[in-house]
Amino acid sequence: MPQVIIFVQVSKSGLRSRRSISVGGGLNVLDGADKQLQIEQLYVDYTLKWFNVSAGVKHRDVPYQGLSTVNGDILWTGNARSIPGVLLKTATPISLASWLQVNASLGHYELNDDRFVDKARIHYKSLGFIFKISKNQQLTTRLSHYAQWAGVSPEFGKQAGSFSDYIRVVFGQNGGNQRNDQINTIGNHLGSYQINYNINLSNKEIDLYHQSLFEDRSGRELNNFPDGVWGVALQFKENPLLKTVLFEYVQTVSQSGRPRATSGGENQQSGGDNYFSNSIYQSGWSYQGNIIGLPFILRDDANLKTLNNRSYAFHFGAAGSYKQFDYSLKSTWVKNLGTYGSAYDITEKAIYLYGNLSFNSKIGVFTGQGGLDISNVSENAIGVGLGYQYNFNL
Repeated sequence: MPQVIIFVQVSKSGLRSRRSISVGGGLNVLDGADKQLQIEQLYVDYTLKWFNVSAGVKHRDVPYQGLSTVNGDILWTGNARSIPGVLLKTATPISLASWLQVNASLGHYELNDDRFVDKARIHYKSLGFIFKISKNQQLTTRLSHYAQWAGVSPEFGKQAGSFSDYIRVVFGQNGGNQRNDQINTIGNHLGSYQINYNINLSNKEIDLYHQSLFEDRSGRELNNFPDGVWGVALQFKENPLLKTVLFEYVQTVSQSGRPRATSGGENQQSGGDNYFSNSIYQSGWSYQGNIIGLPFILRDDANLKTLNNRSYAFHFGAAGSYKQFDYSLKSTWVKNLGTYGSAYDITEKAIYLYGNLSFNSKIGVFTGQGGLDISNVSENAIGVGLGYQYNFNL
């Protein structure tokens, strides 16, 4: 399906006050069976010293020139369209000691798409610590937490959505008698442990990183280890032709083992974490038909079920520039097993290929992109896109 993205940003900065404000907007034009005009971004962003707030529909910043499968957050990868909301965060890490810094974020989002639980919301927060090991080495750890809550279910009625309920969601407190598949907790909760080891040398940077994913106690206690993404990224400072090389291994097959009964209450079980699915929020961890997190997890929104959340994947990416051109290349080999509850009759083995080429001119940035998906169980797919971006600096 051909796609055209047009983006314009207006920004103003004050170096002395370390203050900046930007307003951005973009349109996504789809030329498929039904021509569509979508708002891709529409936001205001304000930074004052170490504090940043953004409101509206805005893409998150992504590391490694967008080469990663998770783009810095296994639970919010950019696989789905950006969700309207407000995000407060530290613009730069705050120093607590010569060897320790901290960063944090707090967000609220509105799920305004057509979904099983209408007008559901998302709560988000993260807390990270940066440990300076030596002059050129540092270790970063972060805990991220998301929760779907509130809204109106056609099956279970209005879900807890008051301010006092929000406080309970923030702290994962008791949900009273509200029906929920996570006993005594309001909403559908997801989390991730993230760790990054950085080596900063004179001519390159090396990042080794891991991000887990969990939705219940077994995952929090790492019974689903080694599920998640494991990666290494090399960023070259003196070689523009090859700026970044990245490799990732991803798996979601453990899920704390097969579902099994456990003591502690009626209908409680351990294992079978069934990533990005939920019995109350039956549209799962998705927005406008696409998974918000790890893109290898697939859903059938028409039947409100997850088709695949057990995968192995090997991913490679490279990016660089030559004169006025920037490029990026990505390839992924993936093996999809289905789910614990409904395994695929035939294991899917697929290859995903993607390329992006941008031309930087005086009148803006012109971009072309293309992708090819090859599978042993479904028809091959090809896609192309065009983009244009112009920034106004006041």
